[in-house]
Amino acid sequence: MPAYQDLTPSNQSYEEVSQWNGKKLKEMSWYLPAVVSQSLRGSSPAECLKCTCGIECTLGSLEFHMYARYESHKYPTMSYLDDALCHFHTFKDVFLLGRASKKAKAQANALRTELMKTRNVDKETNTETSTPSKKWCQMNAWRDYISHGIDVP
Repeated sequence: MPAYQDLTPSNQSYEEVSQWNGKKLKEMSWYLPAVVSQSLRGSSPAECLKCTCGIECTLGSLEFHMYARYESHKYPTMSYLDDALCHFHTFKDVFLLGRASKKAKAQANALRTELMKTRNVDKETNTETSTPSKKWCQMNAWRDYISHGIDVP
C-alpha cells in the first residue's frame, strides 16, 4: 500500500489484531472503503450497481460505528446514528446475493480436503530443498489447479 500522510501501515494483519483500540480502529476505517471498492469492482453495468451498493453499505456501517464511539450523545448525534443505520439497512441486501448455498459449501469443503491430501502427498514425495522461485511456481500451479477445479455455480 502506498504511503499517505497520517497513515502508517500496520505491522499486523487483520486476523492478528486481538483488540481494536482507537488508533487501529481509525486506521482500519481509512483502509476499509478502499479495500472494499477494489474487491467489489465489476465489469458489467449490473455488477457495477451491486458493487456500488456494497460500498454504500460498508460506508453506512463505518459511519455508524464512528458515531457510536462518541463519549456522549445528544439529539443531533443520535439522528446521525439513526441515519447511518438506515443507510446500512438500505443497502445490506446486496450481500445476500453472494451467499453460498449449503450444496456449494459442501462441494467447496470436499474439494479443499481433496486438494490438501494431494498437496501433502506432493510434499512428502518432494524432499529436495525448495528455493523461493520454486515455491512461487508451486504456489501458482496450485492456484491454477484450484481455480480450474472449482466448478460451483
